Amino acid sequence: KVILKDVTPPMITCPNPVTVSCFNNVPTPNINLVTASDNCSAVVKEHVFTTLPYDVTCINRFKVTRTYRATDVVGNSADCTQVITVYDATAPTLLFVPANVTVQCNAVPAVGNPSAVDNCLGDVSVEYNGQTVSLIICDDTYTLTRKWTATDACGNTKTATQRITVRDTQKPVFTSVPANVTVQCDAVPVVGSPAATDNCDTQVMITYNGETRTNGACPDTYTLTRRWTAVDNCSNTR
Repeated sequence: KVILKDVTPPMITCPNPVTVSCFNNVPTPNINLVTASDNCSAVVKEHVFTTLPYDVTCINRFKVTRTYRATDVVGNSADCTQVITVYDATAPTLLFVPANVTVQCNAVPAVGNPSAVDNCLGDVSVEYNGQTVSLIICDDTYTLTRKWTATDACGNTKTATQRITVRDTQKPVFTSVPANVTVQCDAVPVVGSPAATDNCDTQVMITYNGETRTNGACPDTYTLTRRWTAVDNCSNTR
């Protein structure tokens, strides 16, 4: 009497290890990606279980192991495993970063408020890193560089900058100058004190440049022309 008995488990091959960017990209179990065969009969393939995440460092960096099984008609079975690695190495993208601009010194824009998006789910923060001043030509002509950093849930970062070129090209404006007058020769007024304002400089320097005399018909008939110069702190002069 010959008794035939199948004790050989099936052959099974799992899908190759795979790496994805985000936890929401982890593929679902798929027995169609599993190959299996048996020496005697057909086999049944099934997904047995997927482990909980391990080697977790953040929401989008971890591993899971997925186990598949092939079983023949007499109950012989074999398992294989597939390792799925989730690793987010992509920096977020900053949106609505203020454009580089050139402005007058009294029109420096307020600090902007960029936002950010990320390739993966999870919180993204945007931090304003402050501003630096460089290329200083005078008090009101310089360059401001503002910087923001976006950080995703796994610490990937992206920075963006805005360059503001600040210029002072406007001359001061005299707001008060002694009026032209006609006087008798014994009533020539003392030199006055004009006032001036500037779009940026709060203390405009005013210099008296002296007076010129244009003689008239006799020694006591003449014209005096007095002159002042206003200069701001970037040497704009009127």
